[in-house]
Amino acid sequence: MISDFLRRQIQAGRSSTLELLSSSVGEKKILENVCAFANSGGGTVLIGDMVSVPAGRIDDPKSLTLSLSSHITTQLSPVPLFVVSYVDDIGAVTIDISASGNLPYTFDGRVFIREGTTTRYASGSDISAMLDKNRTSPIYWETQRALGFGLKDLDIDRVFDVAHKGQSRNLVTLSDRTDIKKTLKDLRMGDEFGISNAAFILFGKAPESVYPQVRVRGVVYRDDDDDNGETLLDHFTFGGNAFETFEICEKFLSKHNPVRARPIRKWTREDQPMYPVKVLREALLNAIMHRDYSSQTGGIKISIYPSRIEFWNFGSLPDGMTLADLNGVHPSRPNNPHITYAFLLCGYIDNLGRGAGMILDQLRELGLPNPEWVVDSNGVTLTLYGEQKLSERQVRVIVSVKFGESITTMQYIERSGSEIKERQARKDLKELVEAGYFELEGAGPSTRYRRTDKMYFS
Repeated sequence: MISDFLRRQIQAGRSSTLELLSSSVGEKKILENVCAFANSGGGTVLIGDMVSVPAGRIDDPKSLTLSLSSHITTQLSPVPLFVVSYVDDIGAVTIDISASGNLPYTFDGRVFIREGTTTRYASGSDISAMLDKNRTSPIYWETQRALGFGLKDLDIDRVFDVAHKGQSRNLVTLSDRTDIKKTLKDLRMGDEFGISNAAFILFGKAPESVYPQVRVRGVVYRDDDDDNGETLLDHFTFGGNAFETFEICEKFLSKHNPVRARPIRKWTREDQPMYPVKVLREALLNAIMHRDYSSQTGGIKISIYPSRIEFWNFGSLPDGMTLADLNGVHPSRPNNPHITYAFLLCGYIDNLGRGAGMILDQLRELGLPNPEWVVDSNGVTLTLYGEQKLSERQVRVIVSVKFGESITTMQYIERSGSEIKERQARKDLKELVEAGYFELEGAGPSTRYRRTDKMYFS
């Protein structure tokens, strides 16, 4: 299903981070654009029946996605971080390309770049600038050698499992499926001299014994304002490799995901998780993939309160990205490209650069409040808010206003049966809009609030 976030991308049209192509174009044109985005900070290529492109639906999307994945892997050098997926609603294939260093990328012996809405050959000065950028860019901690560690310190079965899954999805070409040294080299996580920090973080046996910053802590609080941990309902501390961490935390979140009743038909309801599983997975993956592993003071903490869940990780937003970018269209710029790449190979990642948009869309669809990101010197915190508890006056208005009927702020005050000020009424209505019971119409003095068809169950 097409997300609102992707729909907004398409409506915005071609840009420095988006190319729209007809399904009738050849793969050469597609790969040129993939190469250009890889060299220009990342972006998305959409192929198929979109907005102003009068092309029919793609006849065999599965074959096309596999073919594109295979050709990107074998014809671009080096291989960029990318995801190919099919969006059934619009009959389109999307290719998300991440900014992950290693410039310049080449296709068919040429270097391409993105300039505004145009893809073009790179000039000599463009290529020189890329090489200069490589020389001046900081070296990723994950790519440095894990000194004192080798194959004996890795979960070899896990390495092969990840690599083989990636190969089955045409995301990596393995020179020898049974040779661990060659497999790590194909994954760009090892060579004849040793393994990288990324390999040890992803596949290591007890990496917490050397890197305490890989530990993660989970806490369940009884009260919303209990930050001192006086009334803990559950807690754990875990140290292990990144995949083990993901699996343990996923179980912890599943165990403590509250249940709420949601209408499935007009007069029926069923119990479903408060927070969508897909949203929790994305929030957890972001914390694991984007955290700063280089500092021993780092870590991850998951705090579950009655009305919210907080995901904190030590680190910062990717270079050049702001909080405002999370709500709009932005290319993927992972802090740890190799660690992100491993989760991509396993199929844990559906796309690159649209995770924040997916979280927003999913929460809004369920009538939950918007998430909140906070970045400070301590790290990055993502807060997901559960269904808000409504006041008695809000409930009175919900049940008294018919589906489709619209009211003003003053009418809300009258129907609430309470002597509240207009400012409080606007606050109440804002919460009801966020919860999905009303929709905003108009602006300023003419603002009205239209009742949606969302059922209220006490």
